[in-house]
Amino acid sequence: MASLSTQHDELPPLPSDSEDSDFNEESFESENDSDDHHSDSDDEISEEDGTLHELNVMANNMALQGNLEQAEKLFRGVLAGREASSGSTDPKTLVAMNNLALFLQKASALTSNADKMTEAEDLLRRALSGYEQSRGVEHSETLICCNNLAQLLYVSGKLEDVEPLFRRALKGNEVSLGPDDISTITSCTNLAR
Repeated sequence: MASLSTQHDELPPLPSDSEDSDFNEESFESENDSDDHHSDSDDEISEEDGTLHELNVMANNMALQGNLEQAEKLFRGVLAGREASSGSTDPKTLVAMNNLALFLQKASALTSNADKMTEAEDLLRRALSGYEQSRGVEHSETLICCNNLAQLLYVSGKLEDVEPLFRRALKGNEVSLGPDDISTITSCTNLAR
């Protein structure tokens, strides 16, 4: 999952924050980054999966080009398609939920639309709950989502909710990845800030 890049003057930047709030090529996770739930003999993706994957690629491209309205429609369409076809806790649905949330957070920073930030927080909370149900509380994808939610809450100024999420991400990464993994180090730095 991608790091967030919203800048707020009253808060120190997180190490994963970039200098600007423009979209970049690493903004959103590919649906192929998540573990797929299909049999080994089913190497070909369904037509529906292929279509939704292509819509996700198009949404990323629209965001990169600055066409925020069209990108938002596409991200929403991908999420609706994933929920309809796979359910709300399927890994590909959770990736689509995360991608829409990250898009809305960045779009909120660019357009000063607080409603988009509120919706992004709701989506990340739903995604975190879905990852906990489908992957478990210590799975790397759950911890990434936990970190994404903590960063969103941080830039939203909801600091009382941030520390427990960063602590959870750090503890989980230390156990599952070890103390020298980049995700563990980033979690430690985020918590220290």
